[in-house]
Amino acid sequence: MITPTPKEKAKELADIFNDPFINKNQWGYSPLQKWCASKVIEQALKITAPVCDRYEPYYLALPEDKTQMYWMDVSKELDRL
Repeated sequence: MITPTPKEKAKELADIFNDPFINKNQWGYSPLQKWCASKVIEQALKITAPVCDRYEPYYLALPEDKTQMYWMDVSKELDRL
């Protein structure tokens, strides 16, 4: 399995918290979606990421020392959405 780019992962997380009352195509992601996704990213960064993320197959392709940097990049991309 291929590791999603930080931008793809940010979109994936924001999409999980879809707000049915806001049309994403017209208004972009809602503040609630971005806030919820940022909480997921915070937890991934708080937990010892190299140990935690090893259980997800697409993170196996990442060297352990790169996992925290990956989540920081996802966080930056989420801010840009």
